[in-house]
Amino acid sequence: TGGNSKPWNYGVDAVRLGDVSVNLVDRGFQPAVAYGLTLQSATAQNITNNTGVAIPFEAAVAVAQGGMLRATGFVAPDGRSGQAALNVDKLALGPLQSVILRYAGMSLQSGSLSSSGQVKFALPSKGAPTVQVNGLALSLPDVLLSRQASGPRLLSLKQFELAGGSLDLAERRIGLRRVTLSRGDVAAAIARDGRMDWQSSASQVAARPANKTPANVGGAPWRANVDT
Repeated sequence: TGGNSKPWNYGVDAVRLGDVSVNLVDRGFQPAVAYGLTLQSATAQNITNNTGVAIPFEAAVAVAQGGMLRATGFVAPDGRSGQAALNVDKLALGPLQSVILRYAGMSLQSGSLSSSGQVKFALPSKGAPTVQVNGLALSLPDVLLSRQASGPRLLSLKQFELAGGSLDLAERRIGLRRVTLSRGDVAAAIARDGRMDWQSSASQVAARPANKTPANVGGAPWRANVDT
């Protein structure tokens, strides 16, 4: 090859995938957290090594336990930056019951999650990654929590909604424009020792051994703001 030869370039008009299934299982919880995912369709267009051209993509994933995930956006050819509109439709929360029990001390009896928002990320070669979430909306209908799987209910909500949410990882900032709780029912009982059953759940969580985490590396504290 000559010293003046040009580098090779490549271009692909479109890549499409469909009907690909994946089972995700986390056995760190008992019972294990398990979701069955089926990639119904995924398309990426104008794939090239031209770093100045973003690659558009879209994907749709069905959840066997209930729910649908969709994403539409753009990503840089090197995968180090991109943005996407994400949508979660009626994702079943039942498989997360053991997670909620471990960290909240309560058992989830029913509930599904619907959410949407725009995500933008960048992974620079130097410096910290940046992640921004805007226009976050979240809905949790028909939520029922109890102290144990077969115990009386502690909390029921016909609807929990969040609108206008935002998150900025670099700025350590969380914003919520509106939080709505409707048709809620809270049960509380006082035991003979004077403690409420909610306190018992909280104390069980606090008594569990904490997972080992890296030492605090510093940084500004997180800030949160809720308008209404």
